[in-house]
Amino acid sequence: MSGDKKVKEKSGLSTFKIIGIVVSVFTIMPLLIFGAIYSTNKTFQYNANKYLKEAPGMVGQYFESIPTKEEREAQKDMVANYFNTLDVNTVSDKLTIIQQEDEELYSDLIKKMISIDKEKANHVLENMRNKNMKKDILLATIDEIDNTKENSLRDRAKYYENLSTANLVNEIKSQIENKEVTYEDMAKTIEYMKEKDALGILENLEKTQVDKFLQYYDPEKKIKFLNELAKMKNKKEELLKYAKIYNAENGENLVEIIGNTKKYKINELSTIYRNMDVKKSGEVIALIEDKEFIYELLNQMKNDEILENNEDTLTPSLMEAIKIYTDYNEKIGELERVYSKMAEADIANIIEKLYTNRNGEKTFQLENGQVINISDKDIAISLLGRLKQQTIGNVLANLDTSLASDISKGLALPN
Repeated sequence: MSGDKKVKEKSGLSTFKIIGIVVSVFTIMPLLIFGAIYSTNKTFQYNANKYLKEAPGMVGQYFESIPTKEEREAQKDMVANYFNTLDVNTVSDKLTIIQQEDEELYSDLIKKMISIDKEKANHVLENMRNKNMKKDILLATIDEIDNTKENSLRDRAKYYENLSTANLVNEIKSQIENKEVTYEDMAKTIEYMKEKDALGILENLEKTQVDKFLQYYDPEKKIKFLNELAKMKNKKEELLKYAKIYNAENGENLVEIIGNTKKYKINELSTIYRNMDVKKSGEVIALIEDKEFIYELLNQMKNDEILENNEDTLTPSLMEAIKIYTDYNEKIGELERVYSKMAEADIANIIEKLYTNRNGEKTFQLENGQVINISDKDIAISLLGRLKQQTIGNVLANLDTSLASDISKGLALPN
């Protein structure tokens, strides 16, 4: 009997526990969920208040005292209007306190103040920012130092953009070697420059220096610069191949290809001419009529020589070659005007004498040691090549067959 009694007691306790759990699940849990939503959702809070203020007793009285959404907005409007009547400093102080306590209320008040008086609201915000900055003089000082340094680097970048690449690269190398500037600051300076100018600098620096500069760039910019530098290297190799090809071409034919910027940019033409034989380069340039183009080209070549070899040993010899071939072309032009008025048989007689003369050769030595030889045979070919096709045919018809054959080959070959 005693055992049955104990079993019944335990059974009764279990039942109470189950009932307690059920009550908790269906009463306490909904209340917790309700409380969580109520405290985080303003719209739900306002809607709940409408019903809760109808509750009897103290509960209804409590919720009756809580303002509705419309009343809350009216209160905010009143505060915003009041703030707009105060001086900027006073409003700033009051809003700073509100911001620390209730960020949402602060944001709403600022919006309402802007809608009432935008200009004053902006003054208040500016005043608050200034006060916040003054709270930490050290940080403000550090920011000022950083801004001053950044402006200094930007000014240096603008100055660099006005220098020739040769002078700029030499200055950068000197400053780095003498530790007048850090790699980080120089990297930032280069980054502030136009991308084209920045790549022109990096292209002409040693790889170790380029790597040190690029480590201060973000990964995306670093990859972009490395890709561009690789393209520039490939382009230069391509131009060197063309320089070898053009070196064997007829000078007059090359004028259309490398005597302007239709096919190549001026810096690309500089690479081509600098890697052709000086005599061939001089011959082609002497045939170009655009003096402004010639000046720009020679200036680019000079800068590139200094950039690559630290001195210009090319353009003095090139200038000599241009002068020799310019004088030569002018004399051929004068002879052409004279011969065009002569009988074809007489022209043939003069061409034969010039072509077969073995002693009529002039030698010109350039500053770099190379020699330009101009013979009467060269004059004969150049002169005949300037005449009309019909005249050339008639002149050749008046010559010995073997001689006419040799001259025809000479006319077809590159200069």
